[in-house]
Amino acid sequence: MTSRVAWMSFDAEQQRRVQLMMAALANQGTVDELGLGPARDLIAGVFHPGLSVLHTRAKYLLFLPQIYRSLPSSGSPEALLHSGRRGEGRLAAQLAEHYRNDRDAGRGIIGRNTREHAKQPASVAYWPLLRNLGILRGSGSVTQYCRDLAEAYELRTARSALHSEDEPVDGPDHRWVELPQAGQFTGFRLSVDQAQWLRQRFLDRERHVPSDQRSLVAYLLDPGRHTWITGVPQVWDHPESRRFPAPAALAMGLGRDLDQLVHGVRILYNYLCAQRRPDHGDARDQQLETYADALREWREEAPTALLDSERLSELNSWVAARLEAGGGLARTRWEQTYRFLRAWRGLANSSDDLLASADAARLITNRENAMKPGRAKLTHTDRLRAWQGDSGYLRFDYNWQVANRLLSDIHDGLGTATVAFGVR
Repeated sequence: MTSRVAWMSFDAEQQRRVQLMMAALANQGTVDELGLGPARDLIAGVFHPGLSVLHTRAKYLLFLPQIYRSLPSSGSPEALLHSGRRGEGRLAAQLAEHYRNDRDAGRGIIGRNTREHAKQPASVAYWPLLRNLGILRGSGSVTQYCRDLAEAYELRTARSALHSEDEPVDGPDHRWVELPQAGQFTGFRLSVDQAQWLRQRFLDRERHVPSDQRSLVAYLLDPGRHTWITGVPQVWDHPESRRFPAPAALAMGLGRDLDQLVHGVRILYNYLCAQRRPDHGDARDQQLETYADALREWREEAPTALLDSERLSELNSWVAARLEAGGGLARTRWEQTYRFLRAWRGLANSSDDLLASADAARLITNRENAMKPGRAKLTHTDRLRAWQGDSGYLRFDYNWQVANRLLSDIHDGLGTATVAFGVR
């Protein structure tokens, strides 16, 4: 039986969390097998607040308001939501047709193949960001929006003595700020007016923040910027990184060092998965060779002392301060993660051969068991039969590619001059 997610029973935060989980599980390379995601997500939030892996192109911030402002003027919440989903399906179909001969330029179409039946609808992905940027007023999910509209329409058709015919009843328009015309669904390219409007939404969100405390997104959208650098592989590779606002600069340094430290543990985790595969054969042998080579390269490229104890303590203090307002469970999980990182750092700095280290294998096995009780691959090796490899193997990019794509869309619309990374 195919499982379904009943969005009508979820609130906004539940929808956001489930969508992020589904996005991760859809790509084996992003699965967080060892529970290292919280620090990654906190750092990404300093760089690009409100952005997630679900956000693909900037123009969805205009397309979706256009769809949901044009819902029918009557109907149940379910009917209104279904109408919105159909609109998203038409959007996907028209974008796919527009980019039929240029799929590279059309990257980021949500529902390209599934239309309104997409498991990760664009509206659910973008709804929190629409509110975060002040494009959509009020709280709640897209489902709640449809409930509110249905109630407003019901009030309008069931007037009593307390409601005069001239008394306005809230419709969809009062929930949205004044929007530029999105135009027909004929592509992701923004007009100058649209790009300026979107840039201002990001900047207005931080209008009371001192310039040296801005997010990286606000810094990179500064109206005084005359060039946009394309093809920057990682945020710390950016030629202007030394001029980043202080919070972003601090998070960037911690993020770079954390990625360097944990990339080794992720390589070794995959090596151990390959080693414990019950189905021996050429595929297993190739995986063992690949991960052994990768770990040797990591040791050669890594600093002599990986993330020294003082730097690791700084990371701990930074994360703990940001979890202070959260629940006790988040803080407890981070404390466990911090102990794991300290133990891994000690082994990585002291062991001559991590591939043969029983202590390293035990540390990683115990960590996965703690994160996935009853489902850990390294303990339940039948789960490794026909395993394809590369579980959680990608480097942390802290949503840099997501932000880079959206910012590139805006700068392209603004007509900002572009300079390729590495070109002087």
